[in-house]
Amino acid sequence: MLKHAFRICVGVLLVLALAHAKKSPQYITDSKDFSSIGIDRHDIESVVEKVSTKLLESSFVRELQGQKILAIADLHNLTQEDIDVEFLSRKITRTLRKSKKFTLTNAIAGSGSSTDSLITDSRKLTKDKRFNQYTTQEDGTLLAPNYSLSGKIIERRKSVGDKVRVDYDFLFVLTDLKSGRVVWDDEENIAKAIDKSQVARFSKLGAGTCEGGDAIACEREAQAALDSSDYESAQELFKQACDLGNRQACENAAYIKRALKEQKKQEKKAKAQARDGRFGLSVGADIGFGGGSANMAPTPYSSKPTTSSGSSSGKGFIHYTDGEYSKDISSVYMLKAGLWYRQKNGIYLSADVLYGGFQAKTYDSPYQFTCTGNSYGYCSWEGVDITGLKFDHKLFGGGARVGYAISSSDNSLALVGFVGGGALKDVGSSMKSVGGYVINQKLDNLFPFWEIGLMLSFKYVSLETSYRHLLNGKDDKSWASIGAFNVGVGFLLPVW
Repeated sequence: MLKHAFRICVGVLLVLALAHAKKSPQYITDSKDFSSIGIDRHDIESVVEKVSTKLLESSFVRELQGQKILAIADLHNLTQEDIDVEFLSRKITRTLRKSKKFTLTNAIAGSGSSTDSLITDSRKLTKDKRFNQYTTQEDGTLLAPNYSLSGKIIERRKSVGDKVRVDYDFLFVLTDLKSGRVVWDDEENIAKAIDKSQVARFSKLGAGTCEGGDAIACEREAQAALDSSDYESAQELFKQACDLGNRQACENAAYIKRALKEQKKQEKKAKAQARDGRFGLSVGADIGFGGGSANMAPTPYSSKPTTSSGSSSGKGFIHYTDGEYSKDISSVYMLKAGLWYRQKNGIYLSADVLYGGFQAKTYDSPYQFTCTGNSYGYCSWEGVDITGLKFDHKLFGGGARVGYAISSSDNSLALVGFVGGGALKDVGSSMKSVGGYVINQKLDNLFPFWEIGLMLSFKYVSLETSYRHLLNGKDDKSWASIGAFNVGVGFLLPVW
């Protein structure tokens, strides 16, 4: 029992010890194991090594005679990183001193280093009687530098897909102070990249700039764009902030997107209201009922006469003497597609391609068909049994309309009165006979037509009623014309 309790106590102590060990500070043996998106110590060491090596191996330094005095001039940190430029410059000059080609002066320096204030203060002691004047520093003993080392560090950030790339460029220039000539210069680059979703973990990265991946900066710039009524830019900036992990920015971007869509819709509507006219495409169809005239061109025949007085020759032409079929109500249909233009309380114009057809049948008697054999007479005398005609017209062509439109204030509703006309041509039309004698003709006619009607249109739909009349064809051809009352529906696609 005691052994079991002892084991439990040891186990608990080990767990606590391990947990404490994980929370304790760790020594870093390799700086690269803990890299950031900014400038780390190993980055500075890498730059120092490369710059020092290039300078010492340059032809200028190799040919340099004696040891020269070097001063650190201005070294500007133009990045958002907290870089100790003196630390950087001192590491470079330390390497240069080891080569015994240069020695560093602390008597004069730019922003890249600092001077030793005691160099100046010690020379004031020549007027202080408390100090042995033989041990004070006299004027004229300081050595002026022969060369100065200056430079700058710049940072550039860019979004690349779902990452942010950061480039740090180090520029160094060695100047001959006597002549002012640049005797050597060099630049080094350190480039790093990180997922945009991880940018928030590095407070320095892109601080104050949206391009650098700062979500707060994106939101701030988006708000500024909103204040200036630049909604499209604001929506894009909120979207960038959303991509960087700002949830509120996601909601704002979605809201502005909906608002922009509604705004464009309203602008389009306002433009339509402001315009005097509307133009667009249309498709539609109508059906109707009516009647008209019919004609049959003289048709040759050959038959055996049935009368005792008839000739043995039954050859000649069949003539149709009555062309009215108005007692028969025929149906007609028409498909259309075309363009239209309508002014607000003004002119209406349209042009359409048409395809349609109708069937007509004459109810006649044998006495309305005469045959010319050896003697002129009824076709029944010649043995030709024909009592009527059937027409099947299929028509293709075009038409145009002109009218006047009375429109609502927004021009979406309009009542149009119109007249129009055009022409239709037979395509695959035929005429057949009724009775024992067979006639089957292909028809080829061009029918001019006129029409008149009313149309009511609302946004994308139109309803109409009209009367369309096909004029008679030529006397030497077979045809049936028609005048019909029609009702139709159309679909409108406004272009503007």
